[in-house]
Amino acid sequence: MVSKSVTQAAPTSPNEAAFKDFFSEQAAVYQQFRPQYPAALFEYLRSWVTGDPPVWDCATGNGQAAQGLATCFSTVIATDASAAQINLAKACAGVIYQVCPAEHPPFRDQSIGLITVAEAMHWFDLLRFYAEVARVLQPGGVLACWSYGHCHVSDTMDAVIHTYRQTTLQDYWPTEAKQADVTHYPLPSGFEAIPSPTFYMQAEWRFEQLMGYLYSWSATRRYQLARHHNPLDAVEQALLPLWGDAHQSRMIQWPMQLRISKKPVH
Repeated sequence: MVSKSVTQAAPTSPNEAAFKDFFSEQAAVYQQFRPQYPAALFEYLRSWVTGDPPVWDCATGNGQAAQGLATCFSTVIATDASAAQINLAKACAGVIYQVCPAEHPPFRDQSIGLITVAEAMHWFDLLRFYAEVARVLQPGGVLACWSYGHCHVSDTMDAVIHTYRQTTLQDYWPTEAKQADVTHYPLPSGFEAIPSPTFYMQAEWRFEQLMGYLYSWSATRRYQLARHHNPLDAVEQALLPLWGDAHQSRMIQWPMQLRISKKPVH
């Protein structure tokens, strides 16, 4: 049995203690209904890292990326500012969980070989985070950030979900969530870009799992709190006839966006 190691770093300022947390309340739902990252992604990152240095998975959430990284690296330190997310993360051999903000990691200078950020860059103070990236990465170390696009089920169902996301929830998305695509972010100063192939996340889900995924969106919860009813009731009525048998599984796909770079050796 693998034990779970969790430590908590004290915030260094009131601002860090009161970070924008849209996930703690939904942590259990978020964990249950998130698609998994493909093994090929972690194998690709492994090919760019020399030796077997410690890996920092920043903003790990419930540890999905960290657990994938642990199949390729011996030591993964997975941090998140949300204690609720960390508390729900699964124990995994080689993964050490820690509660701390992205902008204040407790690592020594040049002690990390790979830093990963999965679907979280838009929440960071980018200048402060990049300063820490430059500090803690070893020379030649790699920074890999990724996000993923909208799910694809079928053209007709995609249209219903698009209307829900862009129209029904329009006023309920946090500003940061609209800036999730990592390809829009600059590289850290002096870092060299690494080719980023296209990967896809895939999940074979029943209808209830798709609805759970839509419910896990922070904007769904914010809408529900503001308007006191579940916006997914109408979406479910529109989607179920298109899906067919609710117990029948369908393959769902999400395109990923990657931004990978390497710290100069000298």
